Amino acid sequence: MLLRRVLLPGSLPRRLALHLNVQYINYSSNMNTAYIWYTSGAPQFKCTVKYSDKQLNIERAFNFNRSSTENVGAFMKRVSSSIESLARTKASKQAKKKLKATGATPENEDIVIVADLLKGGQSVSPEEQCVTVLEGNEKLTLQLKGESYDVIINAPWITALSIPKTIMSECPVYPKIISDSTEIRDSVFEWYKSKDSRSWQKIGEGFTYTPSTEDIGYFIKASLPCCPNLRDLP
Repeated sequence: MLLRRVLLPGSLPRRLALHLNVQYINYSSNMNTAYIWYTSGAPQFKCTVKYSDKQLNIERAFNFNRSSTENVGAFMKRVSSSIESLARTKASKQAKKKLKATGATPENEDIVIVADLLKGGQSVSPEEQCVTVLEGNEKLTLQLKGESYDVIINAPWITALSIPKTIMSECPVYPKIISDSTEIRDSVFEWYKSKDSRSWQKIGEGFTYTPSTEDIGYFIKASLPCCPNLRDLP
């Protein structure tokens, strides 16, 4: 996330950049992965499936909020139907483009996405409740169209990161963070400044930074260079 703003004289221009070196937080990498966030005893769980289909030019995260007592079969049906809907839309657009470009009518091929959840390498019964799977310790794998997706439980996840609209010298500043399964207080923050937003000078560490008068006229950058620690879930 990059933010720039020209502020009133005496305050600081600002720039916030989030740098994450851990692959499960970096949205642009590590597709074909599923993430589940669940607290023991909670009535619901969240799931994000990063799905990729190069042929249909799909690279998207599908998000789900489901009941913990829902059957695995119903959950898998919801996952497959969501992906099928987008895949059919993409295929239809490609067919129209081909028809317009060549005049050839493409074959109508129905798109079916089969979703299957594996526990310890074995398919989970469609009648089993999601809660019994999530409470276990066995490795989970999601299969879509024959491809395996690693399922990561309670991965550290940064949803949003921002800083105040106004930054004044001698006034502490800290980022506002929306996250899942993280311990922000144990995370590592680094602060940098730059005149041209290309060459950066490290100026501090910690969750907060207090700009000085020497920082006026600089861009300020906050960096989260290491993975937030997992929160201890009950």
